[in-house]
This record gives sequence, structure tokens and C-alpha cells, in this order.
Amino acid sequence: MRVRCPFCGKEFDEPSAIPGSVVTCPFCLKQARLLGQPPVKTGLEQKPVGVEERYAPPGPAYPPVKKGFSTSAVGVILIVGVVIFFVGAILCNSAVITKSYSYSDYDSYEGYGNATKEAKENARLTYKIGTIIADIGALIACVGIFAGALLCTKIELALRVALLSVGTAIIVVTLVLMLLGAPFGMITSTGM
Repeated sequence: MRVRCPFCGKEFDEPSAIPGSVVTCPFCLKQARLLGQPPVKTGLEQKPVGVEERYAPPGPAYPPVKKGFSTSAVGVILIVGVVIFFVGAILCNSAVITKSYSYSDYDSYEGYGNATKEAKENARLTYKIGTIIADIGALIACVGIFAGALLCTKIELALRVALLSVGTAIIVVTLVLMLLGAPFGMITSTGM
């Protein structure tokens, strides 16, 4: 294709020149764009891009990292443990016999003895159930403390150490009191 340079006015042959392409003049070494539109390449189907075909950024190259144990889950575990613990402590406190039995209310001493014996057995059973529930609540709260100390990623090292030491102390005290026959619920129920 014969091309005329718009800068120096000289003509030259450019075999690869097509309308709309950029050519370099061999005389003045300036570049110029030829007039016209470049021809549409055959074999390429041109259609408007639909909504589904728009550019979407590529996904992450690595699989998503599992998130750490959330602090809200730790809080829920702690609250559940403390609530269960206090339910057991309240049961222990309610095991105290407040009703006084009078001998004159019964026909015989045997009836009076059976009533007081039954009241004591009921109180003892309520107390045992309360202490078991309180111990379970204390251990659940310790699980929450340990989960917070070990699995949460957003807390400082000093707080981790403090949580681990508190959780260990609660577990040791609870287990020792259970082995000695004085469950943890009894300690708190006396002050309620």
C-alpha cells in the first residue's frame, strides 16, 4: 500500500499498512495513523455483552482459611455455664428444710417420724441434684474459659494466660471438692 507522510509529504510503500493502522515514515521517522476504520476480522462473532458475561474478578487462589473461634461463642458458653451453675446453687439452697413438723399434727409418733424422715430424704436428694448441676455448670464455664483462651485469635497473650489459670483453678477446686464430698454448689449456696 502506497502511503503519503502527513509531516514531510514524501510517499513510501508499506506492505502491512491497513486503514486505521499506525505507520512510521522511513524519512522523518514520525508515526501517523492512517485514515479509515480497520476491517472487522472474520470469524469473530460480535455481540453485546450480557449481564451474565460481564467481567467477574477471579476467586482467591487459595481455599478460604477457617475463621477462629468467635468471642461470641465463648461468651455464650460462659453464660450457659454460669446460669447452670447458679441453678444448681439455688437448688442446693432450697434443700434446706424450712417447714417445722409438729408432733400434734400426727396421730402417732410413727407418722411424725415418717414425715420428718421423708422431708430429710427429699432435701438430701434435692441437694445432691443441685450440687451435680452446679458442678456441671462450673465445668461448662471452664470449657468456655479454655475455649476463649486457646481458640480465640483476637485476644492478647496475657489475657490467655489469665484465662487458662482461672479455668484451671476452677476445675481443680471443683474436682477436689467433689472428691472430698463437698460439691462446689454447697460453697456458694451457703452465701446465698
